[in-house]
Amino acid sequence: MTQQSAFHFKTITHDLIYDALIEVGLYPDSGIIELNSYENRVYHFLNEQHKHYVVKFYRPTR
Repeated sequence: MTQQSAFHFKTITHDLIYDALIEVGLYPDSGIIELNSYENRVYHFLNEQHKHYVVKFYRPTR
């Protein structure tokens, strides 16, 4: 089984997204909103200074 065939986007939970953002120094103040994307997972949020961010989580081997 390859890394990609073992991966499923359902493993990207809200907690995982939040922890990943905190790890790189981004602190969401609004809800994390999922945006439409065919191959990846894309999210929008505001930080505590009301700055807009869009973050993308790529599938493995991308």
